[in-house]
Amino acid sequence: MFCRRRKQWSWAFVHMAVVSVWATGRAPLEEADFTGKEFRVLVTGFGPFLTLTENPTQAIVERLNDICKNVSIVLASSLAQPVPTARLRVCFEAKVLPVNRSGAMWTVQHLENQHAQHYHAVFHTGFEEDAKGLKLEVAAANLRANDTGADSHQHAMPGSPSLQVTTVDVGRLSLPSLDAAARPSQAALAKEQELWSRDPGRYYCNEVYYRTLNHIRSQSIVATTGALLPAMFIHVPRSTRSSLTGDAEVVEQVVAHTLLATYLTC
Repeated sequence: MFCRRRKQWSWAFVHMAVVSVWATGRAPLEEADFTGKEFRVLVTGFGPFLTLTENPTQAIVERLNDICKNVSIVLASSLAQPVPTARLRVCFEAKVLPVNRSGAMWTVQHLENQHAQHYHAVFHTGFEEDAKGLKLEVAAANLRANDTGADSHQHAMPGSPSLQVTTVDVGRLSLPSLDAAARPSQAALAKEQELWSRDPGRYYCNEVYYRTLNHIRSQSIVATTGALLPAMFIHVPRSTRSSLTGDAEVVEQVVAHTLLATYLTC
């Protein structure tokens, strides 16, 4: 159920409305409106690298940069005609990272300089050249990227754990619920049979992700709820497999579900 954040909302009504959807198949009269609070989210993508002249994640983060928007999400997603059950106000700050050593270091340096408490979540996006499709990466390995793209066996951060796992509450993320609210993203997600991945590769996608997770965990950077600051890496497929609009909406949905799980649910 939703936690109480705004006095003017009847949370008993919200709970009954959602239960009613599941039990009767009838849509609730209203959705839970959390747009009175703005959530600030850092999103990164990458520029071109190696033989890739156009990186789709650059277009995604440029599309999201410096915008605030209301994002509706669906939790009761098994219905034939699901309706949004919550709406959040999300403000995106985006950065296109160079695919090199400075890009690998940028996020942690930015969090240190800007104070991590400025953000409610951090999301990285990257392109998977092997076209494994859209995937949510649940962990990153302590590996230093090789500029040639070849596998590296050196540690990115010697003395740190060999593996760091996402700080996002993945129990609130599922393919059906992400697929339910946004329209262009449905076409992108319809092509996916598996949402999760435990291998973000051995290149800069992995290293950027690892450094962010290691920083959050080692420095105990927490959200206002006491949970660790949510951070996750999203791999997107080739532009021929999905649309920019669809991929951007998938990112929005993952972000909004994460914010709801971290800040607005008990």
